[in-house]
Amino acid sequence: MSTARSGPERRRRRTRVPGAAAAAAVAVVAAVAVGSCARPPAPARPRQPTGTCPGACAHYLRCKGEPDDTATFAACVTECRATFDDPDVLADYERLDCDDAVAFIEGDSGRGPGAAAPAPRARRPAPARR
Repeated sequence: MSTARSGPERRRRRTRVPGAAAAAAVAVVAAVAVGSCARPPAPARPRQPTGTCPGACAHYLRCKGEPDDTATFAACVTECRATFDDPDVLADYERLDCDDAVAFIEGDSGRGPGAAAPAPRARRPAPARR
């Protein structure tokens, strides 16, 4: 018995998966993109002080974590303009770190611009003397 094959000898071909090269390319690009996102962010550049009430109030509200509070911003700018007129003082305020900036505005009251003062406590009438 012979083991010869009849007909032309057939070679096995590797079957190609359509788009396999494209899929590999996409995987490489995705890996590079994800790797570039893993870099730590660049350090934030300090803001340039403006020496204005809007700049000082924006600094205060950023420090409070309320940068979009338009009502407080408007009250802050109004109170600031009534109190300060020296751009150098306002620029110095804008350079304060957040803890000091908030403490400067709120003091011991813990209230910011536009916040009403607490109502005074009612006093008890003095007992009548006999």
